[in-house]
Amino acid sequence: MGFPEMAIPVEISDEAKSWLTELAPALRAFYRRLGRTLSEKDLAIEIERRYGQEILEKVCIPHGLFQGACLLIAMEVAKGFASED
Repeated sequence: MGFPEMAIPVEISDEAKSWLTELAPALRAFYRRLGRTLSEKDLAIEIERRYGQEILEKVCIPHGLFQGACLLIAMEVAKGFASED
């Protein structure tokens, strides 16, 4: 049994990306150093392991999002698609 796949890509708004402005430099540095070599699944797991509590406190709880949605935002920011630092 595998993971379900979505046929429609998820778009992360600039507003949602801005919620991680404070954490963006660390996420991008992590991605440049190690994240590029990881699968999408492993990238999500590693971001959650390293930054999960901070993401929960700064994004999920204040904006009423589930952890999975917050991880998608963090992954997008880590890859550098958010506004430049």
